[in-house]
Amino acid sequence: MRELELPICTHDFRDPLNCMHIARATPAQEIRVLVRPENDAIAKLMEAVGTLSHDGKSFSVVVTREEAYSRPTTYPGIS
Repeated sequence: MRELELPICTHDFRDPLNCMHIARATPAQEIRVLVRPENDAIAKLMEAVGTLSHDGKSFSVVVTREEAYSRPTTYPGIS
């Protein structure tokens, strides 16, 4: 069976509301964030759910699309 390669996504910091939501996140609160494929700056943005860790040191994002693609991503060191 072939292994499925999932695209890596990155936060879209061009949207001021997206930046504000991330900056105002409180620990364990789920927030809506916008992401895009890492290597495509003009790709259609995707909604994701982000959660700041309880200690405020990492921010995890889960991207889910209609095609049942889901990829949890953790960004350590973000506070």
